Amino acid sequence: MEICYDKLLGQGCFGRVYFARMMTIWPNAMIALKRLRYMTHEPLYPLLRHEACALVLLQGHPSIPTAYAYGASQHYEYLALQLLGETLHSHFVMSSNRLAMRDLAAIAYQMLDVLEHVHSRGIVHCDLSLKNIMFDFPGPSARIYLIDFGLCLSYLDKSTGRHRPDEKMPRVRGTYLYASLNNHLHHTPSRRDDLEALAYVLIRLLRGGLPWQGVRTSAELYEKKRSWSGAGLCAGWPAVSGECLDYCRTLDYDETPDYQRWKRSFASATRHFTGWFDMWDKTNCVGSVRDATAPICLPTAESLAESVPWRSVMSRFDSYEPLTEFEAVYTLSAEDMLAPSEQEVISTGLYSLSRVPLSDRPYLTADCSPERLVGPN
Repeated sequence: MEICYDKLLGQGCFGRVYFARMMTIWPNAMIALKRLRYMTHEPLYPLLRHEACALVLLQGHPSIPTAYAYGASQHYEYLALQLLGETLHSHFVMSSNRLAMRDLAAIAYQMLDVLEHVHSRGIVHCDLSLKNIMFDFPGPSARIYLIDFGLCLSYLDKSTGRHRPDEKMPRVRGTYLYASLNNHLHHTPSRRDDLEALAYVLIRLLRGGLPWQGVRTSAELYEKKRSWSGAGLCAGWPAVSGECLDYCRTLDYDETPDYQRWKRSFASATRHFTGWFDMWDKTNCVGSVRDATAPICLPTAESLAESVPWRSVMSRFDSYEPLTEFEAVYTLSAEDMLAPSEQEVISTGLYSLSRVPLSDRPYLTADCSPERLVGPN
């Protein structure tokens, strides 16, 4: 597959997403191209290859974006993806658009449905946030998508097929603002943590913010977060979001969540529920704190450990290729891999890039070696 790309659509901690078009297969088809920095002379477990593998394994649900092609050069990884609309963060936080209670219920319903699918494949997302939930395009029946599987992992042991043991992790995995209490304590992520993170996302939309926004460290976030019950956070609003949070906090590490119960609960929390997201609906809008409720401190017997940063591969200056934009190179660990060979999964499920994606803007300096595709690793 050949691709050209130009306009920057968004960027995060690990990479950037561009508007792109296919030049072959489906000529002029509009797609998104995700690009992460890469190095061939370092032993890496690259994030974008990991995400491509996850998307292949998770195909079959309408809220999982379609992946088309993957490839890597000596400088970058590339993943061609279905072009979507806005993230919930850009639409409701950056642009201050209002959200109807019926649409909040639809977001919850669709996210619970796709998380049940993801978990049924033995995978946990590990980074639920407003920035990682998108809708396709404006309209009265928009589909909600779960994106960015770069930090996902398998909660099943590869050799036995049983639930992995709960072991201490070196860091909080995902976005601190929405991380579960057990994630802050560095427990191995499991299904309960995805649902607790989703509950925080929904509560932020419901009340227009979270009490721990602006808190910087994991320890401070944990103390502030655990001081609030779901009931206290959602006082004055339909209780379902707070009840869902309190439920998630009671789940055992290897317990299967009751997805159907909470889908029914959110569906019954509003009148004329359809399950579709209607961005034009402005009836019974949410997004403000209604009743001030004192937080309730929850007990804990565990102490917090320092979170180890993600490994950033920084080669020696004389071997670092000069690019026009600095982007660090990050790597996962062998324990994070979803398959013995993630590249084999990708090769059977996606097209391969036949040439380096073309761009009108040069991303390599004049003294940088020409970009070329490298083989599978």
